[in-house]
Order: sequence, then structure tokens, then C-alpha cells
Amino acid sequence: MYWTAPACTVPVPDQRGSFTLAADDLYVAQQAVSQQVKALEKALGVTLLWPTSRRVELTPAGKVFLADCRRVLSAADRAVRRVQEAARGEVGTVRIVYTLTAAHQTVPALLARLHDRFPQLKAQAREGLCGRYPAATAFRPV
Repeated sequence: MYWTAPACTVPVPDQRGSFTLAADDLYVAQQAVSQQVKALEKALGVTLLWPTSRRVELTPAGKVFLADCRRVLSAADRAVRRVQEAARGEVGTVRIVYTLTAAHQTVPALLARLHDRFPQLKAQAREGLCGRYPAATAFRPV
């Protein structure tokens, strides 16, 4: 409940206090949004929204909750994005061992391209002796 309820609650004030418009944004029935908000209010022990004649307005507790919900939902979106980037190898650390012949042109160009293409990827580069590092170590997760 604690993940779905905030996701259902946030669109209500964004849609000028309309459960119907919020439900349309979420592709659910208006009654589902109303029930989620009621269940959340019961679980929290506070009233989040005051009904008026044609809409609902945030209570002071609702304003605090809305601000925190937006931060939590944003953090959840960021977490999903980061885990997907990690799965694609776009974040983390890559270790590069190079020989002296690659030090002056190839390695700087490679590091620059890595940084441009994957800004969240950290690259650790160092010179190594040929044959001392097996190729498989280049593919071991860090």
C-alpha cells in the first residue's frame, strides 16, 4: 500500500483537486483513487484532503505528505534508472591495464570517449606488463 497510495495521491492536487482527472491520468477508475486516498488517510491517521463543493484541497498534513511523496517517487524513479544503467554497464568502475605503446594516444582517447559516453562510469587506468594480466580480468565485475 505504501508505494501505490502515494502514487495515487500525488495526481489529485496536481489536477486542481479532481479525483476524476487524477484517475484519468492514472488510467484507473475514480473510485479506485478515492479508495486509495481513504485507505492511506486511515493508515496514517490523518486527513490529507478536505472536500469542498466541487473539488478537494490539501490539508496542512496533506501538503507535507505531498512534498515528501514527490521526493520519494522521484527517488524511486532515480533508483530504477540507476539499476538499469548498472545492468547495462553504464555505471560502476572499469579497470583498464595498458602497455606503454598505448599510453600516449590510445588510452587518453579511450578515457575521453568513455567519459563522454558514460559520465557515471569510473575508469581506472594503469600501465601493466604485457602477459601479466590475463584478458579475463578486464571483464570481471568490479
